[in-house]
Amino acid sequence: MRVTRGFYVGVPLILFALILAGAPVRTQDASGEASISGTVKSSAGQPMAGVTVSMRGAGQTITTSVFTDEQGNYRTPPLPRREYALWAQAVGFERAETTVQPATGQVQQVAELTLRALAPTDPRFDKQLSGVELFQSMGDDTAELRRGKRLLANNCTGCHNISWVLRNKWDERGWDILVRTMSMTPDGNERESDTMANPVHGVYREELAAFLANVRGPKSTMTPRLLPRPTGEAARVVITEYDLPRAQIPSPTMRYDGSDWSLGTPGRHEGRAVHTMSIDSKGIIWFSDDRSVGRTVGRLDPSTGEVQDFMLPNMETGGAVATHGVAMAPNDMPWLTSSGGLFRYNPQAADFDVFNRPGDMPRAGGTNVVDSKGNGWVVAQNGAIKVDPLTGEYTYYEAVDAGRSGHYGIAVDALDNAYFTQPGIDKVGVVNGQTGEVSEVGFEPQLEDALPRDRDNYTNPKIRASQNAATPMHKCPRRIGGDTHGEYVYVALYCSDKIASIHMRTHEVKEYTLPVKYAGPYAIVVDGKGMVWVNMMNTDMVAKFNPQTEQFTMYHLPIRGSDVRYVGVDNRTDPPTIYAASNRVNKIIRLQFPG
Repeated sequence: MRVTRGFYVGVPLILFALILAGAPVRTQDASGEASISGTVKSSAGQPMAGVTVSMRGAGQTITTSVFTDEQGNYRTPPLPRREYALWAQAVGFERAETTVQPATGQVQQVAELTLRALAPTDPRFDKQLSGVELFQSMGDDTAELRRGKRLLANNCTGCHNISWVLRNKWDERGWDILVRTMSMTPDGNERESDTMANPVHGVYREELAAFLANVRGPKSTMTPRLLPRPTGEAARVVITEYDLPRAQIPSPTMRYDGSDWSLGTPGRHEGRAVHTMSIDSKGIIWFSDDRSVGRTVGRLDPSTGEVQDFMLPNMETGGAVATHGVAMAPNDMPWLTSSGGLFRYNPQAADFDVFNRPGDMPRAGGTNVVDSKGNGWVVAQNGAIKVDPLTGEYTYYEAVDAGRSGHYGIAVDALDNAYFTQPGIDKVGVVNGQTGEVSEVGFEPQLEDALPRDRDNYTNPKIRASQNAATPMHKCPRRIGGDTHGEYVYVALYCSDKIASIHMRTHEVKEYTLPVKYAGPYAIVVDGKGMVWVNMMNTDMVAKFNPQTEQFTMYHLPIRGSDVRYVGVDNRTDPPTIYAASNRVNKIIRLQFPG
């Protein structure tokens, strides 16, 4: 453990206040509100359950979605009376759409919508598939195929949904060029050297190219294997999407935002800004931005739809300091990670408090959390860092196995013990909140279908695996969530189909298998009722795990290519309201449930 005193200063705010255009969905207007209801049937006249029905007001930037019940019926919450575009979608069917203008009365009935089936050979069919549906459609018939899919999931989905990759069909040479290019230009930044960015990619590059050419070559075909549409509890949810424009782009909306499934997963030219979110005691959402030129942290008021952008200037680039993680302190100040250290935004003073990282302190990065005493925690290279906001003091806690550990997620438990993930070596470091002692918790590797060379690579110290590049044996603990009212922390095991619990006193580990394979469980948050919420990179879904029943409920999102990086919880409601941060299409997505 190393303690260093850092310089603490309040930096005057340079502010961009960009107000999201358009009136909020829930605001009453002079004409009042009305619900919209209707029925969705197949072309054979059969009611269709679990169909996604979405509506968006003319000129508005907020979309509301519900699901049909077992009789094919749907009904929206009350909406302001204006003209709406309304559309219904289900995988394997043409999108049906209409317009509706709620008139007088409390409920506006919409004419029946009919969904017509698409032929599996129709190009729109493939584009509608989520990442896990594409994985399912490859089959699981042989150990070679299963291993290839695991290798693909562990190396080509860490930064994006697999649906973005598999929209292409190339031969082996084409796929080899892509794999090499993605490794040599990670995150879009060119490398001066001709070496691979990650040794894991170098080891498995040829295998990945050959496998991709086999399952997604110019003449390859797949039999679509679809997920069931949501029913029961999974369909009893109202979903609201709030568009978040990038600060430097004038348009408040994206042209391709994933809402039309037949267009497939959209690109990220206009997207990839919002990364992580945190919710204050008033229900205001604060979100980090790791791409926009003019925004360091954003603020969304879900009750009005208003968005404000706040900028901390980057003296080197002239733009905004980019942020990756954001975590709410007990005093409603959001803490942020960037440039190797921690800082926070003070809403009352309208300025940023920057805690400068001492020069001899390891560089911080990734995600952060705030403990019950108001101390900021952030993962650091080979360990974790704590910052005392009263003194600006940095304390570094080195991992037990620090040689090749890497880092990503961090959380605290009910005793203010801190847990940080080490994805490349399948371990979680634990900092005792009272003594500062560091211990570790490990996970057993995945042995199914592994080859001898995978075992060699798994233990090879020169193979620096991570959450974005790993052998088929890795589990890759990624982001982690603590139950601050219970006895457990929960870990998203990104390179497997599992989440895990760690008991805060005994460090006993128990793993739970998700209902879908190759989902890419990314991050975890525990709500005030003890429910565990998981976002998954390859699913366009958010999962709820009930620790009492050990059952998962999968909630489908109404967009394709959502790339959700984090979920947030508003515990003021009963049940709690859940928010998801969609990185690819710059949306905050709200899930509300019946009481």
